[in-house]
Amino acid sequence: AAGARAPATAPRTTRSRPDERRVRLAGHRPAEPDQDDPHPGSGAVQHHPAGDVRDPLHVRLRRLDQDRSHHDQDVYKNFLMAGIFAQTVTFATAGSAAGIADDMQKGIVDRFRSLPMTRGSVLTGRTVADLVQTAVTLAVLAAVGLAVGWRPGSAEPTNLGKILAGFGLLLFFGYAFTWIGALIGLSVRTPEAATSGGIIWLFPVTFVSNAFVDSRQMTPWLRHIADWNPFSAAVQACRQLFGDPGVSPSSAWPMQQPVWASLLYSALIAVVFRTLAVRKFHRADG
Repeated sequence: AAGARAPATAPRTTRSRPDERRVRLAGHRPAEPDQDDPHPGSGAVQHHPAGDVRDPLHVRLRRLDQDRSHHDQDVYKNFLMAGIFAQTVTFATAGSAAGIADDMQKGIVDRFRSLPMTRGSVLTGRTVADLVQTAVTLAVLAAVGLAVGWRPGSAEPTNLGKILAGFGLLLFFGYAFTWIGALIGLSVRTPEAATSGGIIWLFPVTFVSNAFVDSRQMTPWLRHIADWNPFSAAVQACRQLFGDPGVSPSSAWPMQQPVWASLLYSALIAVVFRTLAVRKFHRADG
């Protein structure tokens, strides 16, 4: 009929693509089509692998900082182990002093004096026993160091012979220091006093050195003391033999030739303090 309206047509609905429905169900909006996408309009979510150049700048910088931090930790770990080894063998001095003082107090030494032996052999036997104990301690400490990540040869090539030579040098250095402990043990009356006297002076010796920090970070006058410290020579020699990262050698001779310097220091300390300890033992006998 004229003037009759045409029936309204129902609005046409479009069905979503399956991938769009999955994206909506997951709670995400479909990604905008990429300009370089060979199939525009696909609505596929773009994924970029980790470390892609399109990562934000702060993410890449954070990764670089983490990598640098891990590298610095590994370097310092290998730098530190030689100092810990040397500190362990020197701190055995307190045990030697306390042991000899305890033997003197309990009268065990008086029994040895009645036997047909030289006077110095009593002290020699005690220091050798302490040396064996120090060797066992070093073996345990080396195993723990390997477990936590210490790796000989991390800075310079090394071999098994050099590594064993480094531990031998440490034992010789520690044996020389046990004679200092023997003299202290003969000079005090109680084991408690021997323990205090045998360890308190070791703190400035071990800390004013290159054992824990590079001596270049010290003031000039303190670095001069650290470079000529016998403890620094032993630590630097071990780093050289182990192939661990060390400090930059200064013009001081012990840092230029740390192995020879450590051997010379150890021999002098052993000869001087053994002589003093044996004389002290003879006077106590008289």
